[in-house]
Amino acid sequence: MSGVEIEFTGLLSDELTLDMNLAFLDSEVSSDYMALDNVDAYQYFFGEEDLRYALRKNIKGNELAKTPEFTADISLTYETTLKSGSQFTGILQYVKRGEFQQRVNNNPIVDAIDAYDILNLTASFDFVGDKWGLDLMILNASDEDGVNSSMTDVFGVAATGIELIPPRQIMARLSMNY
Repeated sequence: MSGVEIEFTGLLSDELTLDMNLAFLDSEVSSDYMALDNVDAYQYFFGEEDLRYALRKNIKGNELAKTPEFTADISLTYETTLKSGSQFTGILQYVKRGEFQQRVNNNPIVDAIDAYDILNLTASFDFVGDKWGLDLMILNASDEDGVNSSMTDVFGVAATGIELIPPRQIMARLSMNY
């Protein structure tokens, strides 16, 4: 496994900040290793161990599990004091997660997880002389479909459970500090 991670914060002006986190990763099984993918072998039961054993495959060259080649989190933050004296913070966030293999078996049917891009928007108000705040958020603004994670063969039945990323969410949060 080799890679590089870059974190960058740029103060573009008194009100504007750019935060960037980028990760590049290359991973693979570099030695010969015979592994059994239970998805292929689930139909063989006790007494058929020789058949299961024959299904093992050399996974040398396969990607390691859960290691996307590229991820990014880029945020542009605008902070200012309004004429009323209230504080305003606006955040535009872009999140990219590259494709990856869920398991080291790299079975294209159950292990391939597609890349996705998400755009999040937040507007926050901290009212002057008051203990109240208001946040308005749109998460996954483009309503991107994506898989966050999947779990295959957890209980030995060759089933796959998929955890999806949340759809577009529009939220408001009222807060009080006391």
